[in-house]
Amino acid sequence: MGNTTKKRFDEKKLEQSHSVLRAVAHPLRIEILNFINKKVETNVQSIYHVLDIPQSVTSQQLKILKDTHLVVVRKDKKERFYSINFSLFEKIQNALNSFFID
Repeated sequence: MGNTTKKRFDEKKLEQSHSVLRAVAHPLRIEILNFINKKVETNVQSIYHVLDIPQSVTSQQLKILKDTHLVVVRKDKKERFYSINFSLFEKIQNALNSFFID
């Protein structure tokens, strides 16, 4: 621990990171993300029918994923289609790797 240089955290970025990591760590949201990933793009009806969860719960979980930018939403008339925001997942992976790799 000879490194005496102190790194300062950007509090706003740290709070955003906390929200993203909390969102991605929830078991149901992981299940939803895995489902979306397999489908590439899907709508809320497909998610709640296949995963057998209530529509309201699905919508709540998708809102959290959308608010933290973990999913991208495409609107087509009255329907919304969800896909994974892979660029954000790549940033998360790189940030986490920086803690574990010399």
